Amino acid sequence: MFEAWETFYLLIGTSAAALVGVMFIVTTLTAEIEGDTINRGVVIYQNPLVFHLGAIFAASAVILVPDHDVVRAVLLASLGIAGFIYSVRTLLRIFEPYEFYEPTIWDKLLYGFAPCLLYLLLGAGGLASLWTTEFAVDAISATTLVLLVVSIRNAWDVAVFAV
Repeated sequence: MFEAWETFYLLIGTSAAALVGVMFIVTTLTAEIEGDTINRGVVIYQNPLVFHLGAIFAASAVILVPDHDVVRAVLLASLGIAGFIYSVRTLLRIFEPYEFYEPTIWDKLLYGFAPCLLYLLLGAGGLASLWTTEFAVDAISATTLVLLVVSIRNAWDVAVFAV
């Protein structure tokens, strides 16, 4: 089902893995910011970013495993559910009052709402891969690509804030 998409997922997965490495560099840039301030920011902004990039890498790896359609569907659906739950927790944290930083509408949208919707789509695509390949392929590829673009934007946002 995903054979024609092999290069796409190799590129997406590799990009996500490389960005996880970049986030380690960003974390070192925040070493001189006050402890309480940075701890709250890490939980709300940096940790979810690394989670999303890891999820993209994991989805890409799962898709590239040949001839395991049922296992692939279960793993992608599980990843979608786990990502949704994690993103909802992040969204709730964004709305908590915080003295150091007031999240903008873009923060709420791109750190919270968008990942929630994207993980729902990933889970639906994973389940759909058991019945309809057309929707599954489109849903999963769109989800991983948009989640990567959102993560790149968020990584840039975190890096600019840290500097």
